[in-house]
Amino acid sequence: MQFSGLWVADLVITQLIQENVPEDERGIFNGTQHSLNMVFAIVRSLLVIFLPHVRTFWIVTILSFLAVLSGAIFYYVYRFRRRGAKSRDKAESRVDAGSKESEI
Repeated sequence: MQFSGLWVADLVITQLIQENVPEDERGIFNGTQHSLNMVFAIVRSLLVIFLPHVRTFWIVTILSFLAVLSGAIFYYVYRFRRRGAKSRDKAESRVDAGSKESEI
C-alpha cells in the first residue's frame, strides 16, 4: 500500500510522455529519463553512505524535500507554459477561422 502513490505517479508520467513526446523521439526521451533516474539513485546512495548518522538525518531530509519541491516547481512551470501555448493556439485558430470566413 505504501507504494500506491508512486505507482500512480509513474502512470501519470508515462501518460504525459505518450501524449506529449512525438513517437519517433520517445526512445531518446525515455533513455534520458532513465539515465537521470539512475544519477539521482546514485546521489541518494552516496548521501546514505556519507551521512549515515542520526544527527545528519536532517540534512538528507532537507535535500529530499528540496528535490521534491524543485520537481513540483518544474512541473507547474511546464503546465503554465503549456496552458499558455494552448490558449495562444486557440486564439490563433479563431483568428484564422475569422479571416477565412471574411474571405468567403
